[in-house]
Amino acid sequence: MGRIFAVELDGRFYSCKSCKTHLALSNDLISRGFYCHRGKAYLFNNVVNFTCGEVVERMMLSGMHTVADIFCCCCGQIIGWKYILVLLIPLKLHPASRNLRMRRAKSSKRGSLFLKEEG
Repeated sequence: MGRIFAVELDGRFYSCKSCKTHLALSNDLISRGFYCHRGKAYLFNNVVNFTCGEVVERMMLSGMHTVADIFCCCCGQIIGWKYILVLLIPLKLHPASRNLRMRRAKSSKRGSLFLKEEG
């Protein structure tokens, strides 16, 4: 194992509960509307100082997703998950237009999730 070089963030930031390592800027917060089996979860556009675990398919509230758990690079505590692949999810059928509305979620290189409604 080599020496760990943690990135220090300037401004308001979120940190690891266990060791206080900087993880994300408050400006990178996209949503607070996520939940997991441990409670409330936040969605960020960019996160630093983490390592990825094994890629698995996991059933979540919105369906089956391919994700990887992420861990603090300093203490190894699990800090959340990263979306690897997100499938199209039907929202509702609009009776007037007979078109199926879809919510498309894309994972970017950083693993963040962007939702937009197409119609």
